[in-house]
Formats: sequence, structure tokens, C-alpha cells
Amino acid sequence: MARYGAGLLSAAPTSTRPAIGLYNTAAVVAQLREAAATNTTSTATAIHLALLTAAGTQTGQTETKHNDLTGAAVATAVTWSADPTVGATLGYRHQLGAAVGAGVAFTFGADGIRAASGTANGISIALENGTGQAMQVYLVWDE
Repeated sequence: MARYGAGLLSAAPTSTRPAIGLYNTAAVVAQLREAAATNTTSTATAIHLALLTAAGTQTGQTETKHNDLTGAAVATAVTWSADPTVGATLGYRHQLGAAVGAGVAFTFGADGIRAASGTANGISIALENGTGQAMQVYLVWDE
């Protein structure tokens, strides 16, 4: 399997517009291996990993190969200019502390986490509640 990553400094996410997401295609279902978020402000914020069930208007991000012997990523890392549909939480939650650099990295073991196949299905780092803050985020996945 090939491994890829994408990261960015997000705008303040909301409960309907996540910080970053990873979408599958009809042919490829990505296995999420790691997801991380780090606060860039001095205001605490609560995040969670959530499924995505509709695409919204996406802005593609740069996916980076972790091995030069592999081809380009098929799954797509995105942000949005119009909200996607945020579905069920995956149960991973974290309160980013009220300090620059407070963060969390979730890892997912041998099988990773997968959303259903299809271009409208994915996984996101989303705001659970409260006020969103700009944050550094990244995702690592296998295809």
C-alpha cells in the first residue's frame, strides 16, 4: 500500500465546515492512519473526527507521497468554500487546550479507519462545539 499525507493551517472550523477532510473515490477507499490538530491560538476548542456524507464545494489540498516509488494519491484531501454534510462522530474527541501548540494526534492501528466508498464519503476533523479557532491539521492515509 502507498502512504500519503496532507496538512494545512485551517481557518476557524465550525460544526458544519470542518478544518480538513479526506474523500474517497468510487474506486479507492482510503485507510486513515493518523489525524492531528494543534491549536494556534490561546483559546480552547473542542474537536472530533466525523464522517462526511456529502461533498459541499471543495478546495483540493496538496497530497504528498511518503514514498517516491508510488503514484499520485487517488483519495482527495480538501477544505470547503460551501459546507459539506457532517455525519456521525467516529468517537474520537479532544479538547485542544487554551495555549498555542496544544494538540492531539489520533492513530488508528493496523486497519485504519475507512468511510464508505464513493466521492461523497469521507472523514474530517470537525469542531464539536463552542468557538472554532485556527489550527494546524494533518491527515495520513494509505491507499
